[in-house]
Amino acid sequence: MELQEPIEKVWIFAPTSLLWSGIEALLRAERFRARLTDGDFQTVDWNDPRFDDAIIIFGADRPDQQIAEHIQMISDARGPTPIVLVLSQDDHRAALSAIAAGASGIIHEDDDAHSMVTCVREIARGREWVSQSVISAALNRGLDQHQSLYAPLTARERQVADLIAAGRSTDTVASELEMAAGTVKVHLHNIYKKLAIPDRGQLIRLILEERTRN
Repeated sequence: MELQEPIEKVWIFAPTSLLWSGIEALLRAERFRARLTDGDFQTVDWNDPRFDDAIIIFGADRPDQQIAEHIQMISDARGPTPIVLVLSQDDHRAALSAIAAGASGIIHEDDDAHSMVTCVREIARGREWVSQSVISAALNRGLDQHQSLYAPLTARERQVADLIAAGRSTDTVASELEMAAGTVKVHLHNIYKKLAIPDRGQLIRLILEERTRN
């Protein structure tokens, strides 16, 4: 959905601080009806109509299991709900827990303002979004830890997979690898087929899972 009017509600559950107040102000400046609250997840009535058609944002300042439980709590009360987790450190386990529980977006608190706005905009349009910094952190441990995942792929397909998973566009991958965009698309088709996945979003999930196992 294109944001023509400030109709998208965004609830931010986090302690009041300069960081979170800044995120609230930023989203309001971008035409979202954002509201920061330090309400306790355990006492929130998720059936309250205030949360209808809203995006829920909260920080990863809690154990992985609790993150999943909070997301499940919201889903049980409201059905599928767009949820964004904000990481305070490079915690791939928290990211994976959130994705597995049904989070729509993952972002790092050190990401720039543009990333936060892009994340919320994409989720408002019904898409998933994972910060490039979060993806890059999952890749930083090196290709050697992804051998089981990448075993079916050719060397060139592995290069394409890494760049796509790191957030590069098809055109950027083509430029970096000095090949035509059409060739990148063919490689992507082969990657998705060999790994039995539908799209680049699932590729990111696989890499996060692989890192957790290692």
